[in-house]
Amino acid sequence: MLNFIDLQGKKYTIIIIASSVVLLLILVISGLLIENRRKPTEPIKGTPTVQQKDQTIQISPTEIPANYYILPTPLPDENVPTAPPTPIPQEGDIILDGIAVNDFKQNASRITEDGDTVLAESSSYQIVFYEKSQEFTISITGTDFEKSQLAAENAFLVSLGIDRANACRLFVNEYVPNTVNNEHSGEILPLSFCYHEHDE
Repeated sequence: MLNFIDLQGKKYTIIIIASSVVLLLILVISGLLIENRRKPTEPIKGTPTVQQKDQTIQISPTEIPANYYILPTPLPDENVPTAPPTPIPQEGDIILDGIAVNDFKQNASRITEDGDTVLAESSSYQIVFYEKSQEFTISITGTDFEKSQLAAENAFLVSLGIDRANACRLFVNEYVPNTVNNEHSGEILPLSFCYHEHDE
């Protein structure tokens, strides 16, 4: 009988100790949660923070690790900027170096036996498209270089139906023969409006 009472007493003691431990754990966890709520939250590294000082909002830059690789955001084709835009090909156009130009062969001054096309010619210039190399040569033959160059370049743009920026994307050389009596005699030059692009 005594042994039974001792066993009962031991069971109650174990239950009381276990209950006390569980209650203590609950109190500790609750205390930690309350303490965390009182602490101001620190900004997570790598995210922008806003600091207000003298009524001016300053945003600190995002910290990006050195080994972090940023993938470019793909844009739809219609939103990809082109500066300046290339001409939209029309029916009958010729595509040279990715640029749509008028079919200058239809209105050419003449086509040589080698298949080269003389787009335009006058006493001060001649514009030729060489079929094999797919490039243009503008020969400046006038003694007044600037006036002859301006006339030749305008004729070139009109023949091709393009603007200056797109003309600079084509293979074009200006040549002044040695026999011409002007300050650029014997020189090969780019188009005058492309000169700065070639310099850079």
